[in-house]
Amino acid sequence: MLSLFQYNWQVRENWLNWCQSICAKEFHKERIGRMKSIRNTLIHIVDCELLWLNSMIDKNILFETRNSIKELKDILAYSAFVKSHTESFIEQVALRKLNQNY
Repeated sequence: MLSLFQYNWQVRENWLNWCQSICAKEFHKERIGRMKSIRNTLIHIVDCELLWLNSMIDKNILFETRNSIKELKDILAYSAFVKSHTESFIEQVALRKLNQNY
């Protein structure tokens, strides 16, 4: 499971890094497709990870400023927040599995 998340995080980081090289107009530009922009697509990707995580734990983790995400820096913060919670969850699952084996 960890290797799949590591792959997703690396790909997401690559896209976020690439987005730093484009102008804000291109980042926000309305496009054809479900999410309508690069910005919205990146938010959606992070949202999906948080939705998965919340479905696996007993309480909901919320990113308090989720509804005010406007710029790339906001998405970077959102991504880091969700990644840290996902990493913590995966570590807890691994520790439980390890303790069950002993």
